[in-house]
Amino acid sequence: MAQVGPFCRTCQCEKTANWKCVTCGIIMCELCNEKHLQMCQEHQSTNKSENTNFNKHLNEEIDDTKFTQIRCKYHEDYNCTDVCLSCIKVICAKCRYEKHSGHTLELIETFYQDKRTELLKCKSIIESDSLPKAKEGASLMENAEVCHSEHFEKEKQKVFKQAEALKRRITERSHKVVERLEESFQIYKLTTQNKHEQKRMEQNLKLQVKRIEHLEQNFTERIQTQNSELEIALCEINRLVNNVDNNTKQWDIPTLIPRSVKKFSPKEINDEYIDIALGDVVDCSILDEVPIRKVNVYDIKNACGNCSSLAVSKDGVIWISDSSGLLQVKNISNGKQNTHQSIKNIYDISCFKSKGLLIAYIGENVIDIQKKLGLCEKFYEKTNERLNALALHVCRDERIIILTWSNYFFFTNSVTLDIIELTNNGKLIKTIRCKGGSYRFSDHDDVFRISENINGHFCVSCEYDCKIVDFNNKGNKMWIYTECKRPIGIVTTELGNIVSIDSREFIQILNADGNFLAKLNTKEYGMIGSISALSLKSEKELLILSADKLTVFQFSTII
Repeated sequence: MAQVGPFCRTCQCEKTANWKCVTCGIIMCELCNEKHLQMCQEHQSTNKSENTNFNKHLNEEIDDTKFTQIRCKYHEDYNCTDVCLSCIKVICAKCRYEKHSGHTLELIETFYQDKRTELLKCKSIIESDSLPKAKEGASLMENAEVCHSEHFEKEKQKVFKQAEALKRRITERSHKVVERLEESFQIYKLTTQNKHEQKRMEQNLKLQVKRIEHLEQNFTERIQTQNSELEIALCEINRLVNNVDNNTKQWDIPTLIPRSVKKFSPKEINDEYIDIALGDVVDCSILDEVPIRKVNVYDIKNACGNCSSLAVSKDGVIWISDSSGLLQVKNISNGKQNTHQSIKNIYDISCFKSKGLLIAYIGENVIDIQKKLGLCEKFYEKTNERLNALALHVCRDERIIILTWSNYFFFTNSVTLDIIELTNNGKLIKTIRCKGGSYRFSDHDDVFRISENINGHFCVSCEYDCKIVDFNNKGNKMWIYTECKRPIGIVTTELGNIVSIDSREFIQILNADGNFLAKLNTKEYGMIGSISALSLKSEKELLILSADKLTVFQFSTII
């Protein structure tokens, strides 16, 4: 059976398409071709017999025949053939002539293929980049939620504990207040003894009154008797008068009763008093009281500590460099180490996720990459002038940033800093001059380190100047942190915090804006010796190199 050729894309009849508009690419039957050229006089068409590649072009155009049966909703006798890019509408040949003249058009198939290509590209980007980042972000959020939940439970228990302690103190204090009231009441108890004396005196006074009455009645009779009786009566009267006078002075009742008393004056119970006693809720960093513990300490042979650097690859391999060479630690749990590579004058190292290890040298114009152990090849070379690399870092998107120096000022021992940005293939993107003055630089023992800030800026630690500086992508100084003595390393965490360590063995944690979050003293955890480098091993683990020892610290939360 003979193969049926492609059908006309314009009319509804299943006529063989022998014509193709060279201008817009539509394939048509002979009748539709005539109408098309009448409506679009500037277009040109070609016949199947006139073009040997016609069938090839037709087959390419109609691989997907599902677009051939789209009817125009304005012209029922026509099939839609184009997409008007100006109006984003599917149109037929008659629509194009009537309403879309002069607009940018594209064949439906071409439009579909272009958009399909864009979607496939988006899918690839999502699968290779966005999805892993989303999974990583979800993992971080989950861990952060656990940390915040643990923090909440911990703080809640602190509130309850404080409340119980406050209850105990209130009970104890209330007993003391009652004791003070009892002291006042004891004074009245002392008057109990005087009360009994008062009653006895009352009885004596009554008795004396009776005796006085008796004397008064018998006084006249005694006067008429002998003088001796009179004298006895007068003596008895004097004695009674004296007793009455003494008792009256001794028992001055108002002097026996206290004039003052103790009373309890309760305070008004309001939130202010409760907050003072109980405590209040205040804003703080999740890292304010972050617990840290030393997990392990390993002896690292052949690490001299001069100009040392640490890097961790994606598969967990640890690289240690110093001025004498390079050391690879494959399995830190059992201390398995490879032979020390004698590569001289290494200044800094950084790991690609997939490509290998980047190496910067003192006084060299190149950055090398080591894809296999012991095999280095050139990754980037600065021609015509010295590179003067001080530090390098592989960013999250695998751009490379190199910190370099220029313009050495002899009398001040200072230099100007530059930041070179490279693609992951070693191609130069741009060079950024760091503004805001020069930086002291006595020799290559003074360590500079660089890391990418999560906001796209660049954080530089300057050991000799005792500061950490943040530069934007134009080289402007955004902030500076000076509360660190001779910082010798800097890294950026998954949460965007900046971790540095200084010569005093203090780990300092800042946020992306340079605000202080936490400070930890490694000596409290048994860290001994001069620290020379640090790196992140995981979301919670920090590696610190000290002389010939490698220490692993673990945080209780993601930093």
